[in-house]
Amino acid sequence: CFFAMFFWQRPHFVVVLVVVLVVVGSGLTTCRRRGVSPTRLRSSAFDLEALVQRKLHEADKLQKAHSSVATSDVAKRLSFAATTGGTRFARAMRRKSDDEMKRLSVCAEIKRTYLDGSPVGATFSDGAAVASTIAKWPVDAVCLGVGTYGATDEELRNLRRILDDAADFPDGEAGSFFPIVAKDLFVDPIQVALAAENGADAVVLLASILGDRLEDLMDAATLTGVEAVVEVHTPNECAFALEAGATVLLATNYDRIDQHMVPGQALGLKPMIPPNIVALATGGIASEDDAAPYAYAGYDGIVLGGPLLAAPPSVSKPLVHNIRHNIKVSPLESMIGQSITGGIPWGN
Repeated sequence: CFFAMFFWQRPHFVVVLVVVLVVVGSGLTTCRRRGVSPTRLRSSAFDLEALVQRKLHEADKLQKAHSSVATSDVAKRLSFAATTGGTRFARAMRRKSDDEMKRLSVCAEIKRTYLDGSPVGATFSDGAAVASTIAKWPVDAVCLGVGTYGATDEELRNLRRILDDAADFPDGEAGSFFPIVAKDLFVDPIQVALAAENGADAVVLLASILGDRLEDLMDAATLTGVEAVVEVHTPNECAFALEAGATVLLATNYDRIDQHMVPGQALGLKPMIPPNIVALATGGIASEDDAAPYAYAGYDGIVLGGPLLAAPPSVSKPLVHNIRHNIKVSPLESMIGQSITGGIPWGN
């Protein structure tokens, strides 16, 4: 009765209360729809929600541009299932050397900017030329950061063409078999289909941002014949990705929501990853000493990004060679799915 009388005598309080509830409720709904918890979203170092909205708007325009199966090969990708599923990237990241020992594989990530738009530290005019040159060092795969990460669709197409035309690589493989991964903030199946049409063998999906959308994009990857490389940072994301059917996991030390590095995070996630899943690690790896613990923990490979581009080729190329030839993956850790680093404290 007291509260009823209070609000009856003060109707302006009712209006204010309703407005507050609507605003807060709208924010919570938007966050849940995007798969990002409200608390983590507020602590983001840049406007992540605005970025997601821009990518959703981009997807809407792509859907309109590729609305007809009769005129768009991208639309056909989503309308008819691929006759074969790609496993080129997964096989490359589980390579064995001539002595039948598993050694740590390296995927080189080529990008102009980070997710928040800040520069990587290396400037180049032709992403396809840079990626194809690094591919022949050799590395086991290249990941080209398109869209949000600075490269264009044309550069992705040119990279595929350059590699397909290459006669052979130092390891004796034809360039047409060399795997290309496309990395962007993919939020809609049409973007996955476009990457597939432009020549990608796999796409990186960010579990920390996609939330419930992850399964839809994984389905789109299967439909279009490309592999889904699911990036995870927390135990919850790892468990969710595995439950959704992910077969390639990229454990990162970098917290994309709060925008800071968490040393040891990827190592701590390794015990959660079954041995039948291709396990990769990334984030803050800049030397052989940095890379070695991931091999000992049972990871199949690593993704080298910013540090690889920031150093001159005279430094980066020997680094890649030494990692690929000198660091052996522990067969015991890979077999039992356990990590020698299980005692390292790591985040939730």
